[in-house]
Amino acid sequence: MLEDYFSNIFASTYPSEDDLKVVTECISAKLSDQDKEMIERDFTADEVINALFSIGHNKASAPDGFHAVFFQDQWEVVGPIVARVCQGVLNKGKSVRAINKTNIVLIPKKNSHRWNDSVKAYDVYKDEYFTFKAVFL
Repeated sequence: MLEDYFSNIFASTYPSEDDLKVVTECISAKLSDQDKEMIERDFTADEVINALFSIGHNKASAPDGFHAVFFQDQWEVVGPIVARVCQGVLNKGKSVRAINKTNIVLIPKKNSHRWNDSVKAYDVYKDEYFTFKAVFL
């Protein structure tokens, strides 16, 4: 008997359609039409901004994520993109999986930073224009 109690204490069964109907009828009765409309409407850019600016400056979404202060201080630059991405995730269920893909480019460092050692310039004359192309070694 003790074993049955503890093995079933955290178990869950899926509710029947009738049980769900009873619960949803109770919820519907508690919410006004205005509340239902507010809950069901899409998130706005202003709501995303308010949420972001209510986060503490040194808080980050992950151990290696950007801190909120970055987004808050650079909002004029990154704001429209951040708001659009958040609205896509919240309103349309879009995935952020593609955002998490990163291309890493390794740039070799040189001890000597003289112009002649680290850069080669190529002169190309065509149609009265000079094109200088710098190639870092």
